[in-house]
Amino acid sequence: MWLAKSRALLPSLFLLINSIVWFSLTWFVIRDLLIGASFNNALLVSISYFGALSISATIGATLLYKKLRGKTPLLLWILLGATTCILSAALVPANNSVTLVFVSLALGALAGLGIPTCLGIFADNSKLKRRGIIGGLIFFFIQALTVLIYVPATGVGSDYQFLALGAWRFLAIGSVLFFKPQEKLTEERIVPLSNIIRERTFVLYFLPWFLFTIVNFLEQPLLESYLGAELYGTYTLALILIFSVSALLGGAICDFKGRKVAGVTGFILLGLSYAFLSLIPGTLVSQILYVLFNGIAWGLLYVTFIFVVWGDISEGKVRERYYLLGCMPFLFSNLIEVLVRPFVEIIPIAASFSLASFFLFLAILPLLYASETLPAKHIKERELKSYIKKAQKEAAKAQEKEAEGTQRENGDAEVEFEVNQEDYEETLKEAEKYY
Repeated sequence: MWLAKSRALLPSLFLLINSIVWFSLTWFVIRDLLIGASFNNALLVSISYFGALSISATIGATLLYKKLRGKTPLLLWILLGATTCILSAALVPANNSVTLVFVSLALGALAGLGIPTCLGIFADNSKLKRRGIIGGLIFFFIQALTVLIYVPATGVGSDYQFLALGAWRFLAIGSVLFFKPQEKLTEERIVPLSNIIRERTFVLYFLPWFLFTIVNFLEQPLLESYLGAELYGTYTLALILIFSVSALLGGAICDFKGRKVAGVTGFILLGLSYAFLSLIPGTLVSQILYVLFNGIAWGLLYVTFIFVVWGDISEGKVRERYYLLGCMPFLFSNLIEVLVRPFVEIIPIAASFSLASFFLFLAILPLLYASETLPAKHIKERELKSYIKKAQKEAAKAQEKEAEGTQRENGDAEVEFEVNQEDYEETLKEAEKYY
């Protein structure tokens, strides 16, 4: 049974990991090519990439979502992406803005086309009560693989970087070969985008996530100016390490305590991280606390709002459209950073940290009114199992003590120990009265 479930789940997980890592790396390579470029050229290339990304993601989630769930379209999507990277390796060394815009349009369109489908397939193949833990593992591997591929490639030319991206993309073919398509979607499950943005639960989760994306990525260029390029690079590596590991914690909180608890905790930690920078500015302590709290918050929020919540809300519906709208702020996050960078010098940094802290604490309010997307029965079931395990341990300790006392009285006679089935059933009944 476990092996059969793994065969269905693992290919979809690797396809998702490969696709998001490829999306991230394509932008990193393009961004590196923009170093030293004028603001107008950088803006043109960035808008080309993210504009093509959003349009293709919308097409994939609304018009092609049925076809993209088949093996042949997925294979075609992967092969086109890998081939485009190889062709880009030959085109980009020319290093002119027209070529770079063309490459950005092509890679952005291909990166965005299938990501909503990959997220939808992941949600279909993951159980609701384990979605957080699986999402945490996915995010951890995405970050680890992104660093392992990108860091060694920073010292080589852009042509070799694109070749490496093409090779990485080709690996996704293996996941499609073992992928088992889901049953065809019925018309009753299709929800128009206009209806989704009017759903109360969706809006109450989307608003804080949108605010987080805007505030956090507005602050990144300011933070780089505040810390200096070298120190900012060191802190960025520390952040990646912390939020990669904390994603596992975030997934566990999502599944054991609920999605709201993970979201609220993340926003509190994020607000505190900017509060430290504004209340005790210019000190090493404030910077360390910022990195620690900010890193943990990213892990909690990314897992909750990229992998988990939209899959919960879309239960029984076409998932691609929910993931499209829910992840759109994440897809545009790097564009926000590009737009803000020229205005860093005229923005008062200390005041910006205080405002960021204020708005991030404010983002908690919609979450307080949102419905918990993890059913209460799953939370109580886990609490009940935990209670029973503790009760069994206490009963076992008591019987061990009793057995030791009997041994002292009877000498060296052996005493066998086992948990009585009747005691276990009585403990279970008593526990159910309180849960």
